[in-house]
Amino acid sequence: MSGPRALTADAVIEFDEGVLLMKRTHPPFEGSWALPGGFVEQDETAREACV
Repeated sequence: MSGPRALTADAVIEFDEGVLLMKRTHPPFEGSWALPGGFVEQDETAREACV
């Protein structure tokens, strides 16, 4: 049996000729570059979570 599941959302934010990235500060992959994002709360949509 697997543990609890969580939904996450990431945003692709384009500007000029680039894409916004962030450096992860928590495991897993701490120190790696990633798209900005996070967990979707129970009462919000994925779009709302990105905002």
